[in-house]
Amino acid sequence: MYLLGIDIGTSFWKAALYDTSGKVVAESVTPAGASHGGRFDYYDPDRLWKSVSLLIRKIVRQAGSPGMISGVAVAGMAESGVPLDGKGNAIYPIIAWYDKCTAPQAEWWLKKVDRKKAHGITGLYIKHIYSVNKLMWLRDNEPAVFRKMAKWLCLPDYIVYKLTGRYTMDYSIASRTMLLDIKKRKWSGKLLEYAGLDSSILPPLYPAGSAVERVSRRAAEATGLSRKTVVVTGGHDHVCGAFAAGAVSEGGVFDSIGTAECLFTVVDKPVLSGGVYRSGFSSGCHVQPGKYYIMGGIYTSGAVVDWVIGLLFGGRNLTKKKKMELYKKTIEKSLKSPGTRELFLLPYFRGSGPPGVDYSRRGVMYGLDLSHDRRDIVNAAISGLCCESRRLAEALEACVGGKIKKYSITGSLAGIRDWMQLKANVLNRTVEVIDVPEAGTLGAAMLAGIGSGLFSSFSESRRRMKVKKVIIRPNPFTAGKFRDYYEKYKSLSEL
Repeated sequence: MYLLGIDIGTSFWKAALYDTSGKVVAESVTPAGASHGGRFDYYDPDRLWKSVSLLIRKIVRQAGSPGMISGVAVAGMAESGVPLDGKGNAIYPIIAWYDKCTAPQAEWWLKKVDRKKAHGITGLYIKHIYSVNKLMWLRDNEPAVFRKMAKWLCLPDYIVYKLTGRYTMDYSIASRTMLLDIKKRKWSGKLLEYAGLDSSILPPLYPAGSAVERVSRRAAEATGLSRKTVVVTGGHDHVCGAFAAGAVSEGGVFDSIGTAECLFTVVDKPVLSGGVYRSGFSSGCHVQPGKYYIMGGIYTSGAVVDWVIGLLFGGRNLTKKKKMELYKKTIEKSLKSPGTRELFLLPYFRGSGPPGVDYSRRGVMYGLDLSHDRRDIVNAAISGLCCESRRLAEALEACVGGKIKKYSITGSLAGIRDWMQLKANVLNRTVEVIDVPEAGTLGAAMLAGIGSGLFSSFSESRRRMKVKKVIIRPNPFTAGKFRDYYEKYKSLSEL
């Protein structure tokens, strides 16, 4: 039997079919294609469903037998959502999670609501990205759409709805709406009241890995899936990836590198005060039952790589596979150049994350002179991303009292070995690279196995669907060389 995992990412939408040992049987990917211009960056909900239907159809065709697909689950970006009318039709474009059109709504929260109180309920540091601000933006700017809206679904839940006709949301996705009381795992009446929203627009909450329904007749026709396939609740893409990588207990940092980069550590209960709050980290519900996480990120990690290499070497319109080949070749050659020569890049292209969140900050290149070439700039970009990862990891470690014993990395960019070696050198610690190009789809597939009954428990899913790990140790000489570079980077980041 097979398991289907889908990942609705910022830059790419992916689907992968796995057997019960975790081996990829078939896969398909398409560019996400956010539209730019107008009032905000957005995705078209009808195009999203048509694209996902086509991805699934390609997978089914490769697999040969739709009846062999036991279950399907969806991971994805969490904060963006689809407003639906009373008939379940999408009635407005999907505002991109990162878009700053919702900054005025975030400012309203900062002025009207005690930020510490909001953090104490939701585990979130007030930011423009969360779903509640997109809902309030619709109310303030598109009142006719808002009045017509009967339900709001985040993107993984929208795909589940299109597959089944059922409204659902798992706790890890709900954790990114800024409306979930993460201790009670219920929608917060207090925050809904503050926002002037009715709870009826939000879907029922379920644990990740819950069976929702079998594929509907209409969805089976659109995708080629069997009507016997069970649709299962997935979760936030970074959290699903962490689950796939085995990040389910305290004591480690999980680093997921995509368009954005997320650093994540597991805790047994929510940490809603102290350094977590002061540093601007968020907390939320893990897909692993009874577990929580502390999370922070670099909002433009892979995005910086794409921008720098695209600007200096071209290739912006390549397929994902060709793009990855270009990234790997360019980064490997750039990191073999004489070095950064005191050139620094601060990757704050959409603001800076923890520690010390500041959305007004912008990317900085410091120390550029006429002796530098384009490979030096790529070198500085990768070095800057590694330094920012270390800054985040040190802050996370301080928040959990120095309990971090393991540093694991995953994501499609984690396959660039020279970058990962540099990361180990800059961190000055051994790193464990999870050899799974798409941990989000694997995590979703594992949850599909639980909900469809192929696995009896979460632990069995991890035991059966094993991942390969590559251990990379820091080079003592290079790590020593980067000690001073990191301290200078840190000083620049604090200006």
